[in-house]
Amino acid sequence: SKKTKNPEKVKAFEARQLNSLKSCRTGTGIAEDKEQAFNLYLKAAELDDLDAMKMVGYMFYAGEGTDVNDEQSSPIAWL
Repeated sequence: SKKTKNPEKVKAFEARQLNSLKSCRTGTGIAEDKEQAFNLYLKAAELDDLDAMKMVGYMFYAGEGTDVNDEQSSPIAWL
């Protein structure tokens, strides 16, 4: 029998993952690695995570962990 995922546990896991990404980006509790943070946020954004989409757009806008890309920093680019 196939086990179904508990939506509350999935959301809690996703929240922990995003907190880890924030720590990677800011260097809170771990070594700061903006390029790694960008790559991980990008993967999450490609999986339709809205918070990650916003962060990827910001990081493209600010050139944080990646080159500045005005086209990809647009909110429309990730909808």
